Amino acid sequence: MKIDLNEFKNEEIFFFPVRHHSLISSKFVKIAIKEFKPDTILIEGPSDGDHLIENIARSKMPVSIYGNIDNKEIKVGVNFPFFNTSPEYVAIELGFRKKIETKFIDLPVYDIDVVRNHKINFEYSNYISELVRISGLESFDEYYEKYFEIELTGKSIEDYMTQMLTYCSVTRKLSPSNPYNNLRESYMAKKIKEYKKKRTLVITGGFHSVILPNLINKEIEIDDRRRKVLTKDNKNYLIPYNVQNISSLNGYGAGIYYPYYYKILLKNGLNPRDTFVELLTKYSKKAKKQVPISKIISALDLAYGLASLREKKLPGVYELFDGALSAFTEFNQYIDTNRILKDFKMYLIGDEYGRVYDISNLPPIVEDFRNQLLKNKFTKPNSIYTLNVFNNRSAYKRSVFLNKLSYLEIEFAQKVKGIDLFNIDIDEYLTQTYKMASKEKVMPSVIEVAFLGESIDMAVESKLQLKIKESHALSEAVSCLKDCVVLQVESMTDEIINTIKSIMMLENNIFEITAAFNEITKTAYYYETFGNKHDDKLDDLVNEIYTKLMVSFQTLEELRIEDEAKLSDSINDIYSFINRSKNENIDRLLFVETLKILLYERWTTSLKGISLSILYIMGILKEEEMIATIKNNFVLSETQLNGTTLFLSYLLLNNYQILLSNNRFLTILNKFVEDLHTEDFFKMLPNFRKIFTKLRPVETIRLSKDIAKLNDTSENPLVKFDISEEEFLRNRDIEILSLKRLKQRGIYYE
Repeated sequence: MKIDLNEFKNEEIFFFPVRHHSLISSKFVKIAIKEFKPDTILIEGPSDGDHLIENIARSKMPVSIYGNIDNKEIKVGVNFPFFNTSPEYVAIELGFRKKIETKFIDLPVYDIDVVRNHKINFEYSNYISELVRISGLESFDEYYEKYFEIELTGKSIEDYMTQMLTYCSVTRKLSPSNPYNNLRESYMAKKIKEYKKKRTLVITGGFHSVILPNLINKEIEIDDRRRKVLTKDNKNYLIPYNVQNISSLNGYGAGIYYPYYYKILLKNGLNPRDTFVELLTKYSKKAKKQVPISKIISALDLAYGLASLREKKLPGVYELFDGALSAFTEFNQYIDTNRILKDFKMYLIGDEYGRVYDISNLPPIVEDFRNQLLKNKFTKPNSIYTLNVFNNRSAYKRSVFLNKLSYLEIEFAQKVKGIDLFNIDIDEYLTQTYKMASKEKVMPSVIEVAFLGESIDMAVESKLQLKIKESHALSEAVSCLKDCVVLQVESMTDEIINTIKSIMMLENNIFEITAAFNEITKTAYYYETFGNKHDDKLDDLVNEIYTKLMVSFQTLEELRIEDEAKLSDSINDIYSFINRSKNENIDRLLFVETLKILLYERWTTSLKGISLSILYIMGILKEEEMIATIKNNFVLSETQLNGTTLFLSYLLLNNYQILLSNNRFLTILNKFVEDLHTEDFFKMLPNFRKIFTKLRPVETIRLSKDIAKLNDTSENPLVKFDISEEEFLRNRDIEILSLKRLKQRGIYYE
């Protein structure tokens, strides 16, 4: 394909194609500005972000234009990042220093389609995989590095333009039409016509550059209803960013894989030799690897040799990987080369954070976060704080604030130990101990949730609103209520309760109802522990879910054994809740009635075991009835053996003292074990072990004696074995001799 550069450059306008964050594009942007001497620079970027251009020019990279979109249809934050190697940043910085008018010309951040369709077309054409395959390279990024970043080094701006436009023209012809791209390009063309002065440099992604010269010569009409620009209340901010998010390894489609590598390459004037030496030396110090200079020289030689074999003019980052492996590994079969390479790649991504020159334009949530830290007295970075949440109301409120941050995934505080407000367990350590980070370290994650609201509290409420909107299962909706109560978002309580009730009317799955009841009881327990006043609405909701659950148990059909065991655990949890709950309106008789139905229906495994156990503990069943039921459920049938084990397990779950207090039960159990085939006994042995783990040593000894008495076992070892005294003495002598020989070899058995 032949490219006529005159279509893209004349005395009035210069359409300059780039790839976002590309080092070679940045280099030729500088040359284009120097040679073309534009009066105006127009850049592919959000057109409602013009007021941020000077701030970008004066900030430390990376930074990002952050668009906060908030309306009934969508609530999201959108980033448009800049890095040292971004051609857009190079143009902005040079334009600022040279006092050249600089503007953005792309769709506003607030266009909904920006959020839904924000894809970079440069590498998404149909023939990319074939290009990479024919070239014998591993990926498109290596292909781009070889044929653009490396091959164009030392070439003229005309060579760069020809190669970039040829590639993008072919890509465009082989890519499907995209209405959203057409909209963006029409909008950019209209902006170019508005701003066009005597000499205008237009910097856009190459995919768009190939079409723009023709578009500006046509009449352009844009349907504002199609554009869907959102409300005037939305705002743009310039925020500090980090290289991890610039990296395409983080899923950022327009990113570069190894930002720090390209930054150092830029600093060293695109000289790979100096760059490799600097990076290998710095990494060896950081990783505390004593690498002699001779190995670094060998790594350089290897990189240049591999580049030659791969028909590259100069080595790139992929040759650096091979050089690093040769420098940092020994000839040892146990060296984990994958781990070494992974760590080195992470080093080449970097860990830098940018710094915004003018911080007055940061999102309001940043200021609220700082004020909240002062209010809650979390002012010492990297410190340890202990909060007595049960006895100190102020400490409890501080804990709620830290939980709000965690809910928003702002990792400011790490709980080292102590109770979890979302899952209260009185057996846990009642105070909380937190280790704090510095506010500077977590500031990017604070900004990431700025689209949710202007304060931490507003952001929590917005996130909860989104969560309840996406909740379709009963347990999900109840989980939202727990979040609402724990995080003290009282304004949403009624809305969430109504949502739960509407979902519950249609729910018939007992496992879903059980999960919901488990969540709602945690919420109720939390409210009983920390609530300022009693909440009848919460009690009423607990009662409704409880009633629905009991009815579901009463009408339960046959289940798999493992599913029955899950429901048996739930029955036990319900029993615990009823015992500790202060809810006077809970229908405890309904629970008893449900257990009786489960006990006398066809259930023969865990459900019958847990029902029998609880009814006996509650004094509903007499001992005679309990023993009769137990006797009928110890079945030796092969098909029911597993069920019998589960019956026993759940019978003793809360009532293991029956082993010590009732010889009639022990007699039944002893007879059952005695009648078992040896093979069946060993199958059941692991479950028997679990059953008896609750016994204390003294109780185990007592139980052993009771079992020995039942089996009439004396202390005389000859009674236990059907052998003669002569055989017994001979075996004893063999044992003594064996222990003696082992002792001679240094092996001791007491």
